[in-house]
Amino acid sequence: MVRFRIAPAHYDGSNEAREREWELALADLNADCDGGLPTLTFERRRDGGADIVVAGPAGAAPARVSFPYARLRSQLREYRDVIGKMARADGGWAGSRDFDALDYAKKLVHDEAGDIIKAKLDDHVVVEHPLARRMFTVIFLLSNNLPRHLVNRHRRHGSAG
Repeated sequence: MVRFRIAPAHYDGSNEAREREWELALADLNADCDGGLPTLTFERRRDGGADIVVAGPAGAAPARVSFPYARLRSQLREYRDVIGKMARADGGWAGSRDFDALDYAKKLVHDEAGDIIKAKLDDHVVVEHPLARRMFTVIFLLSNNLPRHLVNRHRRHGSAG
């Protein structure tokens, strides 16, 4: 079973709320991890996307799988829009059907992003679709400088996301 981490350099200068959210997302990914190889390390790209470095046994060259921002732009923007609407809905404008619709929209974005992530990783490591969906959360968190009021909102409603 793979193990996940975020490149240590990303913790330099980041705020506590952001680090806490990264750690929650990693804990979710690593919940079933047996500590074995490979290790997948998330790195933020300068273009706003992410790379996943797949490190296998000692001595083996790691593989870098790139997810440029342009490739995930649609999913990253849609996801940010959905969680923004969820945060505003907490202000009282939405009913339960609205939350259900937003939660479903969040699920669709995760499904689509999971397909992309799984397909790109398939040559290097086997990742099941549900895990690839959760990996999108880490990519999203690394690629977005969320306002404080949104930092925790992406995981507050339902289990579809």
